[in-house]
Amino acid sequence: MELWQAIILGIVQGLTEFLPISSSGHLIIFPWLFGWESGGLAFGAALHLGTLTAVLFYFWREIRNMIMVIPYALSKPVPILKGQAGDSDRDHWARLGLLIVIARIPGANIGLLFESTIKEFFHTEDNSSRAIATIATMLIVVGLVLLLAERVGSQRRDIDGMNWLDAFLVGIGQALAALLPGTSRSRATLTAGLFRGLKRGEAARFSFMAGIPLILGPG
Repeated sequence: MELWQAIILGIVQGLTEFLPISSSGHLIIFPWLFGWESGGLAFGAALHLGTLTAVLFYFWREIRNMIMVIPYALSKPVPILKGQAGDSDRDHWARLGLLIVIARIPGANIGLLFESTIKEFFHTEDNSSRAIATIATMLIVVGLVLLLAERVGSQRRDIDGMNWLDAFLVGIGQALAALLPGTSRSRATLTAGLFRGLKRGEAARFSFMAGIPLILGPG
């Protein structure tokens, strides 16, 4: 891969990471479309670290607050998740951190179990046509599912009203995105949040914060 091609793919990653249109899928589509050498799974993971920097910069206060209450969160996780710990300010950040940990579980496990399969199918020349067809299909299907979630979701709840099941289902969305480029991590998690009744802005906010550990690990 030429340096200028890597720069263009970095721009593609930066433009698509924060929109629900699958940055991973576009990192595969662009080289295929223009006949470039594929950067592979490791290159894509490294590019995600760049956009992760922007997320860390934007949410640095929230991240700082969650880090500061880690000992408290570990001391009584169940009461905190149930809203029964009794310390409102620390509870808010401890609970948010615990929900992010729960959301990370499905995606992390899926990534570890199927990393070689994903690399073989989506990042080799032998499967390029099938990979592009799969990505295109997922872009369409998950887009329609997001539209459905937008129409049927109540959009009345905020992050403080989330429970462990909400976080786990958002994690399932992340797991699906990790398994199938074209699904879009932000689109899948946003869709799960909307189906669970979260407000659009709250669903997007939790989606980005929950994605921090999932992107950081592979990167």
